[in-house]
Amino acid sequence: MSDLNYQSASKELEEIVQKIQQDEISIDELASSIKRARILIEFCQNKLRAVKTELDALNED
Repeated sequence: MSDLNYQSASKELEEIVQKIQQDEISIDELASSIKRARILIEFCQNKLRAVKTELDALNED
C-alpha cells in the first residue's frame, strides 16, 4: 500500500461501491471487495486526519 495515495484510494473505493450497487461483483468476490473497501476507507480517514492535524498546526502559528 506504499504506492497508494488519497486520490487513487478514493477512486478505487468509488469503483468498488459502483460495482456493488450495479450488481457487477459476484458473490465470490463480494467478501474480498468489502475487505478491500474497508482498507481503503481506513487509509483515506487516516490521510484526512493527518492533513487536518497539519492544517490545525499551521493555523496555530
